[in-house]
This record gives sequence, structure tokens and C-alpha cells, in this order.
Amino acid sequence: MTLPNFLGIGVMRAGTTWLYAQLRTHKQVYISPQKELNFFTDFYDRGIGWYSGHFPSAQEAVQYKAIGEITPTYIADPDAPARIRAHMPESRLIVMLRNPVDRAYSEYTKTLRNFNFKGTFADFVAQSKNVLDRGYYTEQLERSKCNRGSMLPTSRDCLNYIHQP
Repeated sequence: MTLPNFLGIGVMRAGTTWLYAQLRTHKQVYISPQKELNFFTDFYDRGIGWYSGHFPSAQEAVQYKAIGEITPTYIADPDAPARIRAHMPESRLIVMLRNPVDRAYSEYTKTLRNFNFKGTFADFVAQSKNVLDRGYYTEQLERSKCNRGSMLPTSRDCLNYIHQP
């Protein structure tokens, strides 16, 4: 059974789709064919076997320096960090942040475009549960500390890890 050695855990509307696309082109990186598996949030009850089925077999995994997935809602879910640590205590976590107001406005424009929302940004904020709370990164980052107590590595750390000889 192969599990990821890195996860992109957030945040929504901060460039995670771009990062996913970039990692898909790297020959030493295996990233799940589907972005946003949502295992540690929505599908945890399906079990770790279901999750590992999204990654290469142990024999195939040796050709990759990094194996991972990106689900930007992991950082905001209070249960996800403990679940991640329980199954993958050594995994590296990638967090992409964005100016919180810009992030919320981007979520608004996506909602206008994809869900036929009719209203102003103020209407969206008033009607959307937690849209501004998702920009309070301090609590989310604190909750997502690595099991050794250190803060999350940066994306530069992750890229350095991938490019190690």
C-alpha cells in the first residue's frame, strides 16, 4: 500500500489548481489523477485502502521522489490534521496562502460564474457561511502543525525535497 509523502492542504482560491497542474508535469512526482480527493474530510469513512487506491503500487512508487495529492479544504477542517498524522506522520504539507480579502473575492467571482449567484460581494459575504473565516489562517496553521511540533514546511522546502539527488 502506497500513501502520499506530501499533501497540498490549502487554501481554497490560492493557486492550488496551478500547483496541481505544475506537479502533474514533473516526471519525478506522482500526484493523484484527481485533484481534491477529500479523503481526510468527506470520505474518511471509506478507509485507508480506498485512499491508497489513488496512488501507485509499491513497485511503481519507487520511480517517484514524491507522491502526493492536493485538497485545499484539509487545512480548514478541524479533524483533518489528526487524521493525516495518524496515517502519514512523516508526510510533508504544502500550504499556499493568499490575501484573505482577495481569496474571499475570488470565491465570490467563482460563485457568480459557476453557480449563477445574483448579488454583490457584500450579499455573498452575508449569505455565505464562513467565507471570511476561511481567511483567518493563524488558527488553521496552528491546528495543522507537524507531529514534531514544528510549523509546516514551505513550498520551497517541498521543491528542494523533490529535487534532492
